[in-house]
Amino acid sequence: MLLLPTPGDVLAFIRAAHATGSLIRRGRGVMHEGTLVFGDATGRSFARWQIVLYAKGQEIAAHRLPELMMTSEVLEWACRCLRAEVRLGRLELEKQGLRLLGEWKAGAPAAMWSQKMAQIDFNEGDGSPAILENLPRNLRATYAAWTTGEDIRTMLSRPTFY
Repeated sequence: MLLLPTPGDVLAFIRAAHATGSLIRRGRGVMHEGTLVFGDATGRSFARWQIVLYAKGQEIAAHRLPELMMTSEVLEWACRCLRAEVRLGRLELEKQGLRLLGEWKAGAPAAMWSQKMAQIDFNEGDGSPAILENLPRNLRATYAAWTTGEDIRTMLSRPTFY
């Protein structure tokens, strides 16, 4: 899991990954009820591998934790977690020589996760002025600040006069 500053950042990351991300030789991700799946095999089981991104807080809302764990600290932490799963199918396990549990070495899961996650390509666009022209007037300043790397919270704390 990846811990982000706010629950809004988790959802924004998933939306941005859906809009700009693609998996090398597999294409863009598919959104299913707030879950982004790269290597989707809708209607059938996948044989190779998938990358799945979702908000852990939303999962807990749908599938409640045991009452003992439902504390405000746990819920606050979970709402800031982005779950990034690499799911390996039968054919990929055979290809990697990891079909049996005894074939997995200590660093194999982390190495496999890193290898597959590195295949996501995020197209950040060309930053052309045409994008700015097509935005509504009230969003242009926010987009311009975002492209320069300015933190939106800092920008909103300063008064802006038009």
